[in-house]
Amino acid sequence: MSKINLLSIFYKQITVFLIVLSTSISIVHGQNFYTYRSEDVENSTLYTEGNIYQKDFLLFIDLLQSAHPAFVNSNVLPIDSLRNEGYKCLKRCYDENELRFTIQSILSKLHDGHTIVDWNMKNILVYPIVLFFDENDVYLVGTNVEYQEHIGKKISKINKVPIGDVLNAFRPLISYENEYHFLSNVCNYIQMCDLWEFTSLPKKKYLSIEFSDNTALKLPQMRKNSLHMAYVQPQNVSHSPRQKSSKPFSYQIVDNICYLQFDKCQDRISLQSLYGQQTDQNIKKQLESYPIFNDFLTGMFMDIDENEIPLLVVDLRNNPGGNSGLCSQLLSWLMPADSILDYTSYIRMSSFGKEIFPQQEPLHTQDGEICVPSKLYDCSTLDDSEDTITAEVKELFILNTDRSKVYKGDVLFLINSRTYSSAGMLAVLAQDNHIGKIIGTPSVFRPCNYGDLLMWQLPNTNVRGTISHKLFSRPDTNRCQEESLVPDILLKGKWQDVLNGTDIYWEWITNHYMINR
Repeated sequence: MSKINLLSIFYKQITVFLIVLSTSISIVHGQNFYTYRSEDVENSTLYTEGNIYQKDFLLFIDLLQSAHPAFVNSNVLPIDSLRNEGYKCLKRCYDENELRFTIQSILSKLHDGHTIVDWNMKNILVYPIVLFFDENDVYLVGTNVEYQEHIGKKISKINKVPIGDVLNAFRPLISYENEYHFLSNVCNYIQMCDLWEFTSLPKKKYLSIEFSDNTALKLPQMRKNSLHMAYVQPQNVSHSPRQKSSKPFSYQIVDNICYLQFDKCQDRISLQSLYGQQTDQNIKKQLESYPIFNDFLTGMFMDIDENEIPLLVVDLRNNPGGNSGLCSQLLSWLMPADSILDYTSYIRMSSFGKEIFPQQEPLHTQDGEICVPSKLYDCSTLDDSEDTITAEVKELFILNTDRSKVYKGDVLFLINSRTYSSAGMLAVLAQDNHIGKIIGTPSVFRPCNYGDLLMWQLPNTNVRGTISHKLFSRPDTNRCQEESLVPDILLKGKWQDVLNGTDIYWEWITNHYMINR
């Protein structure tokens, strides 16, 4: 296997932390999963003659073909050969994880970060290892406290295998949209002891790590609840307005800059649309404690106007997304709402989608055409009276329609390797609408991407996952083939920045937008 070129591929953000259960590994439980059935599949000879793992694999392939937008008039994957190979491999399968691996190895070829299998990694054994990528080098940035003397060292091999080959061995286990996305997630998978079984790498109870200084370390398997992690300690901590916060969004006026820390595209309105009419008092209380983004924006821009602030910084670092309605609200304060070029969303209305959203059966276009699974439909052309997925939710988010209140100063959007989904789409819209500048690393998402999830479960094994049923196309359709959003200002986080505690984003801002200019 060829050596991977780290960070000529990926520029890692300087803030690092342990994510033991990534959303791309384990889905948040408590959500509604729907069991997928198919009469045609279940009546087939292959199904009736197969074991439970083969049966569920056939059902999954049918679900993928019939529901995912990529399979509309497209041979995006050699699905027939993949079906045959997977079915054959599962003949002697005795474990749900082997089924998960067989499914995920197919999904990894789709390059859709939202279509994944749930590895169900609760209460599992982990290796206490956190990595940092800098050009062609990999550093140990965090581990359990008893091994902290090795923190900061450059890693050359794990279990006698060159580090680049170790990373590549985990590719089939990951739904990644581009190389940046892969490297952003691979450390989370390396931590999972059980997942090593599904790679070509040596399987050991310890991770034997060799460092460039000719020292070595053996990391044992540990329970998640027994971890006591230590991380690299910066020599100096530079001034930065970014703070650890439990709030989804907050802002500060720092001299002549308004700094908006946008950590999650989520507010009370978006959560209420998700939970519906809740009677549980605890949930009601939690919802009421959440701020309303429209009220927040009104107050922030009033403050900006009163203080005549010439620069707004929208920090989207580590924002995993949420509801795009909040992003539309913010954009309406930065550009007249009726002038904004938006994403075009295309829906595939499969039989499984209709089962989940029975109120939409049958779904029509505005011309009266009944939607069929073999086509993608522009959501803006659907009958709003029936399309509750798009119509009802849109009404919840109030846009600024007063052109006199649109912000006229400079705007900067900060993105990193943890900016994803709706937050990433916000950055794309800003770029395509020429609103300010994007600063940071190349995105871990494709600007034109799949999304809006259907939660599936297989009937014989209860293996779960998610599948996209919409395609989102950026306003600048000529750039839809681009695998990543390239920032206007590219910032390369270096290992030395970690050691120095430097927020390279804020350093760049203060160097180019002088405080009290």
